[in-house]
Amino acid sequence: MTRNRPGEQVTVGGLRAVGGALAVLLVVGGCTSGTDTSTAPEPERSQATLPVDGSTSLDIGVPRAVHRATGLADGRVLLTGGCSAPGCEKFEDAADSVLVSADGTVSPASSMQHSRAGHTATLLADGRVLVAGGYPGEGQPPTATVEVYDPAADAFTDAGSLASARADHTATLLPDGRVLLTGGRGADGQSLSSVEIVDPSTGEATSGPTLPAPRTGHTATTAGGCVLLVGGTSETDTATRTTSRWCPGRAAWSAGPELARARVKHAATVLPGGGVWVVGGAPTTESRHRFRDTEILQPGARQFVPGPDLPSGRYKITDAIATLADARVVVAGGRRLVVFDPASERLRPVRGANGDLGSTRAFQTVTPVAGGRVLVAGGYDAAIAPTDMAWLVQVAR
Repeated sequence: MTRNRPGEQVTVGGLRAVGGALAVLLVVGGCTSGTDTSTAPEPERSQATLPVDGSTSLDIGVPRAVHRATGLADGRVLLTGGCSAPGCEKFEDAADSVLVSADGTVSPASSMQHSRAGHTATLLADGRVLVAGGYPGEGQPPTATVEVYDPAADAFTDAGSLASARADHTATLLPDGRVLLTGGRGADGQSLSSVEIVDPSTGEATSGPTLPAPRTGHTATTAGGCVLLVGGTSETDTATRTTSRWCPGRAAWSAGPELARARVKHAATVLPGGGVWVVGGAPTTESRHRFRDTEILQPGARQFVPGPDLPSGRYKITDAIATLADARVVVAGGRRLVVFDPASERLRPVRGANGDLGSTRAFQTVTPVAGGRVLVAGGYDAAIAPTDMAWLVQVAR
């Protein structure tokens, strides 16, 4: 990407309007070499569709997959890290961050202090972004480095170090402004049971309550002030049905309701009223089988209940889910975006050109932006070739 002077705004590659059409956005998750057979297209079951009010394709300059997208307080979206070359190689190019405005303007941002993918990027209460862990390169062990991005200064600064190197973990902003990091894979490639709490004001990382069992490829959601970890894998690469709950101030995690089926590399989000919707996933970390079904845990319930089925199986979609201001939830990861309305518990695919949204992609991110739209960015195809494309999509009710 061509770098510009600080503060200079540019549109990289311009905007390419595609009217009512939308290119396919498939998200998967785990970095492997060779052809990723898990992204092979599959037939979608017929469902009533939603029209696309508008879709605009963007050029984000550098191909990017296994990255993170963070919605900033000023409405822009910060894209950090990932890989940029076929085979998910060349992490250093993706260290150059990108800012995308709600109007589709793409601007180069400053570079991270460290190349990384499979990291976390958490919006803090003061508007900065805490970036932690991740893999510094393909085939390399995770890093323990932490840095903070300040949008006002457009600068990343080192912010200490974790006690344990980790990647593919989760990060949750706590009510007191600290960030809870759970599980992930450690330097030896094994799942971690350790938990760390990072104080962004000091850069200090302290130990949190240890998980009941190692966990990676899981999700973390916050409802009622408590954190719920769902699924993932433990000592093996086989998925687990277990969930764990922790509330700040408590000394230990407690067991939550079990999933109806074991899932890894799925997605989860909080619904209005505090319920949790769990979407897709797979039985193992590199399975060719992807789940169509979803599950819902209502507040105070002792078990998950079935939710609406997806039109096709989706897996490795942890960052492919976004909640709009009207509480509808958008999910990528298949031949169509799908939209779930919690009020009616109805799920409908988004209609694209001739009903076909194109090829599937892995490791995309989906982020809500102003005006009821979502930004779908990056990802790689079945040949593990990252793309430099993103899409701003607005979906009708």
